[in-house]
Amino acid sequence: MEFVFASSNAGKIREIEDLIGNRFQIKSQENWGISPPEETASTFLENALIKAKHGAAKSGKYTIADDSGLVVPGLNFEPGIYSARYAGNHASDKDN
Repeated sequence: MEFVFASSNAGKIREIEDLIGNRFQIKSQENWGISPPEETASTFLENALIKAKHGAAKSGKYTIADDSGLVVPGLNFEPGIYSARYAGNHASDKDN
């Protein structure tokens, strides 16, 4: 059975492959030619649902999605959903 993993994050893709093993075939959204949707929600869960619905609609396949980030009490619970863009839209992990 094939699944779409609604992510372009190579680290997350490796993690999901390690968790699932060879029981299912997981392909990233890039493998399906699916560009990521705009994440317009205010929570990790809502953004994950946006990505999952988008991947399923574009591929016609079951889609797994994740959204996560850092929530640091000492930074007023930031960066939260903005973790990947904390240092700017085109910042690297190191910059963030």
